[in-house]
Amino acid sequence: MRRIEDLNIRMTGSQLTPTQRGLLLELPEQFGVVNIDRIWIFSARPGKTRETGLFVISLLPSNEHVASHRTLFTLRYRVESINGKLQRIADRTEEGRAPPERIDRIIAGVLSRAGDDAGDPMEAVIEGDLDRWQALLAALEGR
Repeated sequence: MRRIEDLNIRMTGSQLTPTQRGLLLELPEQFGVVNIDRIWIFSARPGKTRETGLFVISLLPSNEHVASHRTLFTLRYRVESINGKLQRIADRTEEGRAPPERIDRIIAGVLSRAGDDAGDPMEAVIEGDLDRWQALLAALEGR
């Protein structure tokens, strides 16, 4: 898995589609940077008239949940031409909670179900740190 951790960047912004960049920039509005533990961005699947893709987001525990468990969300999206206009549809789903030591196995399961087309997802370790979030964005923009 390609991993972005402690500024060890192994994926450039040019490898993200404009839709993926837009969704990434919207994550703080949906979850709050201080709540984001890790993000996995799976390779986009472009087609003739549509693009689909998947993000998996692991959130740090809140006070009302088991202290060590992470909440997992999937963010599935598609962009397609409808009546001559590009439309983005994104579905966010809470998938459940798991201890941090099991998260990598869960992601491996996502990869195995997706088949060979999925490729290695980019993984970004944020751990609720605004500096890591900003470093991720800067790295993906090539700064």
